Amino acid sequence: MNIALQAKPVDSKIHAVCCLHVRVNRVREFGFVEYEVVREAVRLSPESAFVWAEPLSPLRRRFFNLTKDEYDIAVQNANDPNAVIKAMSVYNKDI
Repeated sequence: MNIALQAKPVDSKIHAVCCLHVRVNRVREFGFVEYEVVREAVRLSPESAFVWAEPLSPLRRRFFNLTKDEYDIAVQNANDPNAVIKAMSVYNKDI
């Protein structure tokens, strides 16, 4: 699936912290998807383009461009499988 977004709204509304290119291996019942990561972004260039690299192991993801609050929560929960959900708590105090 390719998703195209208009540049101006993206620049003002989206804070990119992770981006993956994946290969879908199988679509399962209820919309679950088996996939493998082909490459992942490691940072944004000065022109705001993704800089790509080989993926980490299947159980790990790279994050970049984090705010201080996001980074602090990520460090506190480095080995927690729910770390991403906890990092989102910066934006939703109900989580």
